[in-house]
Amino acid sequence: FILAFPGLLAALGLTMVSRLSKNDALLPLCMVLIPSLFYIVIFCFVGWDLDQARDAGWVGQVAPPTPIQDVVSLIDFSLVQWSLIGEILWTWAGMVFVVSFASCLDVAAISMDMGEALDTNRELATVGICNCT
Repeated sequence: FILAFPGLLAALGLTMVSRLSKNDALLPLCMVLIPSLFYIVIFCFVGWDLDQARDAGWVGQVAPPTPIQDVVSLIDFSLVQWSLIGEILWTWAGMVFVVSFASCLDVAAISMDMGEALDTNRELATVGICNCT
């Protein structure tokens, strides 16, 4: 229970902040503050280094890097219903259209909020590159 207590306390705090706060910046600030406070307590008040915290179970073990081939080998392509590709193709195309349109609206809204014109082509290219990664 002792290892779960900080997480439960943080969840309670985030719930209270999200429900009661009128300031939009407070929830993201808390999300950054919680892990920062955790490491401040571990390093400064408890006096542990990362290996000691790991040995005590407060920080996860170091995992070796996983090659991409191992990840792809987990996918069983024989379970894919390839016959459904034709049926979902139009849905997928519609989603691409909706997301593209939403990105245009986002750029326009940010431009209006900032009070200055943005380079729409550059912003949409950035969105497109981010969606591909």
